[in-house]
Amino acid sequence: MTFLPLFAQVAAQNFTISGNIKDGANGETLAGATILLKETARAAATNAYGFYSLSAPPATYTIVFSFIGYKPQEKVIVLNKNVTLHSTLYAEDTELEEVQVTTKLETNNIESTQMGVVHLQMAEIKKVPAFMGEVDILRAIQLLPGIKNAGDGNTGFYVRGGGPDQN
Repeated sequence: MTFLPLFAQVAAQNFTISGNIKDGANGETLAGATILLKETARAAATNAYGFYSLSAPPATYTIVFSFIGYKPQEKVIVLNKNVTLHSTLYAEDTELEEVQVTTKLETNNIESTQMGVVHLQMAEIKKVPAFMGEVDILRAIQLLPGIKNAGDGNTGFYVRGGGPDQN
């Protein structure tokens, strides 16, 4: 019989912080915003209507409201009763660094006479599973697109429909 009153005392020690989080520019609610109590690492997220609810024992907390693309906001609160705390977050301007996309020089296609050449690095060949502990370059070549083996027991291979004597 003493279990129930003890449970009621433990439950009464927690208070609830609740409220809404809105966008400062247009007043729309922010769904998925994060609310964190720094001292306890308790957190909550807002629902589709921007509402959150978070319970904690009575104490003084630093509460952090954050959302991706918005400046985080911190408030210090004394939690000694149920509290309704609304917050407004403002967009944070971020500047990304320049992105450079590079390729081979345009003149490489004109100056080189080799077309359709595939270069295999030894490091790539060593990654291929080896039979009997030895790396086989002919087996590695057969893994490239357009190349087929000449049959079981043969060392030849066909490149894009050609014959084994053409390679």
